[in-house]
Amino acid sequence: MVIHMNDDRLTNTLRLLDQAFSQLNARLVEIENRLGRLESGQETQTILEEHRIVEGQGRLGGKTLLSSAGGGIQRLTHIMVCDTCGLKLSDEKDFIICHSCRKKLCESCAISHDNKSYCCECLERTIPLPKKAYKILVCISKKVANVKTISELTHIPKEDVRSFIAHLLNLGLIEDKGVFFPDRRIVEAGLVAINAYRQVYGRDGDVIQFETELEEHLLASLQQSGEESCP
Repeated sequence: MVIHMNDDRLTNTLRLLDQAFSQLNARLVEIENRLGRLESGQETQTILEEHRIVEGQGRLGGKTLLSSAGGGIQRLTHIMVCDTCGLKLSDEKDFIICHSCRKKLCESCAISHDNKSYCCECLERTIPLPKKAYKILVCISKKVANVKTISELTHIPKEDVRSFIAHLLNLGLIEDKGVFFPDRRIVEAGLVAINAYRQVYGRDGDVIQFETELEEHLLASLQQSGEESCP
């Protein structure tokens, strides 16, 4: 296919090409001159400056090139970190996004709940479960529902235990089937909450000690029941 151009259009096109080549040639001459001055030691200006920037919440990593005031180039390396703990994330695939607030999370700070990932703050808004309430919920999940026994195992005053039990009932994590006497039982939502918050409190020394004492109590109760059943 042959394209026909009138004289004016052809002249304008040639003029634009000539301007572009002139600008390119001037830039090449400038670069050659600067390289010559650098080789001879006449110029010591920094051509390339590198800076590392820790990115804040919601910002990804990468690199940016900018022109400096002195005619050089600035290369900015944007470093991604976990928005919760500040741990450096190695690349853009090495992080998890909070389902609710969209924070970047490292694997240690991401909490799995309901097939989604949350940061600790958003999980607390979804299921407000303080550490003391968590301990009481674990007790009830192990069929330890007596207020006095729970108080002894968790080291929480009995009045506070009763308040937290009411809180768990309001959240729908446990139910009370008793008519004349309390018959508290955990429900499916309570088990899901325990699995989620075990990722939050599971490494807490206080919780580890509590769970050890709870297991010892359950073992002692089982042994006592076995002895009582023997003739």
